[in-house]
Amino acid sequence: MLDAFAAFPRLDPFALAALPAAESELIDARDSWRTIDEHGIEVPHWAAANRGRLRAAAERVLDVVTGEHLQHSDGRADNVLIDADG
Repeated sequence: MLDAFAAFPRLDPFALAALPAAESELIDARDSWRTIDEHGIEVPHWAAANRGRLRAAAERVLDVVTGEHLQHSDGRADNVLIDADG
């Protein structure tokens, strides 16, 4: 499925300017693990065992999504349409 995202065409810069910036919508995601740690919120075992990796990924999410690319923020196999050309 990730290969399908890589094949998406680039948008015209004017079309991109009209879209909301992903980084402004992901501030809560960036802060999520810090909040979990500060409040001692329990998480499932796997998440607790991978807390450092998950927190590091969350803290860099704004850097990763910033730029001139269209982000599909709900990418699941059942939520992406792919035509016959891939």
